[in-house]
Amino acid sequence: DMKTLTIFTPTYNRAYILPNLYQSLCKEPTEDFIWLIIDDGSSDNTQEVVEKWQRENKIEIIYHKQTNGGKMRAHNVATRLCCTPLFFCIDSDDQIIEGTVKKIIETHQGLQDDKFLCGIIAKKLIINRQTSQNLPNLKRSTLHDIYQTGFTGDTSLVFKTSVLREFPFPEIAGEKFVTEGYVYDQIDQKYEFLILNDFLMRCEYQEDGYTTNAASLYLKYPKGWALFYAQYYRFYAKSLRDKIKYMGHYISMCMFAKIPLFKMFNDSPSVIISLISIPAGLKFYKRFKSNASTK
Repeated sequence: DMKTLTIFTPTYNRAYILPNLYQSLCKEPTEDFIWLIIDDGSSDNTQEVVEKWQRENKIEIIYHKQTNGGKMRAHNVATRLCCTPLFFCIDSDDQIIEGTVKKIIETHQGLQDDKFLCGIIAKKLIINRQTSQNLPNLKRSTLHDIYQTGFTGDTSLVFKTSVLREFPFPEIAGEKFVTEGYVYDQIDQKYEFLILNDFLMRCEYQEDGYTTNAASLYLKYPKGWALFYAQYYRFYAKSLRDKIKYMGHYISMCMFAKIPLFKMFNDSPSVIISLISIPAGLKFYKRFKSNASTK
């Protein structure tokens, strides 16, 4: 019997915190899900811990270990391995809120019948942060438009697996991170989410997580960020001010990536705007450089 939901967890040296997520999944009253763990080359005892849970056989667990390649590669592997119609990424420092699987499955029928919906957007509870807002009072929306309404909270996103397969993450040689926004912005051009004003997971951000180390991510993975800013420019930069801002970010990331000038202009969404955005690019470059050196 085919299950409805895959809960995907990418993990790297998080054996110390994964048990919290495991306990929360074991409390789910329905078994209509698979927990797919992609281990991104951990050197701790993650594998032994997970194998012990597989022997306990409380929930169905698929474990796949790969050489360290970053979350985007883990995500691409997961969407290939996934054999359920719905896909929900829950990070290793998150926990599911009881009853979530049932809520997701109840909305599945409505999603299935509507080819313009890519999934469900719901809320995410951040324990050590004081923001808890409601999503806008709409039935459906793109992710970008939700944040345009002034919403600043964190979201839980459940996708149709078929949609994620349509928009894989770029895998850039020598880099291990591409912001999820790169893929979500592409999905937003074609689909909307069903809005569910509920919390589906809770989380405490860890000191070793991506979110805490945002500044260093720019300098370590500039090619991925250059892709993101060039695409963001194409989709959303309307005013000249916005065009110069996002093009400036694109230029600064190309500089960090040491991309040759002709290639930078060639790959840029607009040669003319990239020429007039050089001063902004230099300004962002200096700012990122000084921010990173004070970290």
